Amino acid sequence: MKWFNKIEAKDKNSNKPVSAPKILLVSDYLSEKSIYFFPPGAPKEDILFKLVSSLPVPDHSLALNAVLEREKMGGTIVDSVISIPHARLRGLKTIELAIGIWSDVSKDQPRLFFLFLSPREDTKIHLLFLSSLSSLFQTEGFVNELLNLKAPHEVVAKIRQIEKGI
Repeated sequence: MKWFNKIEAKDKNSNKPVSAPKILLVSDYLSEKSIYFFPPGAPKEDILFKLVSSLPVPDHSLALNAVLEREKMGGTIVDSVISIPHARLRGLKTIELAIGIWSDVSKDQPRLFFLFLSPREDTKIHLLFLSSLSSLFQTEGFVNELLNLKAPHEVVAKIRQIEKGI
């Protein structure tokens, strides 16, 4: 992701350089209170419900419905182990993030859930956050390390450690 800072964009009208987009740190939007570990057999709907319920949003039902509707259009899956359920909601001021780690290895489906909600009015922050998430996933061994962690504070520490090297 270091290359991202070096891109020099030009203003369309004046052809003058403009500042590069800000890199968002996933850890800036993460709280230990919104990281959950799920046992084998937990249904995906229950996982999404718990993750959405942990976020400080005005209407959890509306948020969950928005995430489920977005998932119907096609889930955002990375490397078959990672799912990024997300939705854009009116009235949010910033990104809201929850992480779920599902210990069910018997099924061939995602085991890491990075559920986030973003302001509907701010497409830029939504895309920058997706970009920041993708840079984490490109780190060798990141997924396996996360799957082996046992406590929320370990997850936050691992993400911060990875972000220092990006």
